[in-house]
Amino acid sequence: MLKLKILKAAVFVMTFLIVFGLLFIVGRLAGAFGKTAAARKQPPQTVSLGEEAGSRIKQITADGKYLYLLTTDDKTADKIIIFDTEKFRRVSAININ
Repeated sequence: MLKLKILKAAVFVMTFLIVFGLLFIVGRLAGAFGKTAAARKQPPQTVSLGEEAGSRIKQITADGKYLYLLTTDDKTADKIIIFDTEKFRRVSAININ
């Protein structure tokens, strides 16, 4: 009789784990497929290039996921800023003069 009670308890626990495990997996999959790639990755409201005030952009060139910005300033040398459009951050700056 004791073995039967232990077996019933084990079956109950395993059923509980199977049911709630499946519900958890289905919920996670439904949540992952419900979102589009654009909804998961929203661009920030503002992005800083790290340049001083008064810098001007003379030219912008796009190549793949990068933007190349030619900037000028009266105080410093001209620069080419490389900006990653997927991560929304400045990758590098190249001084020209």
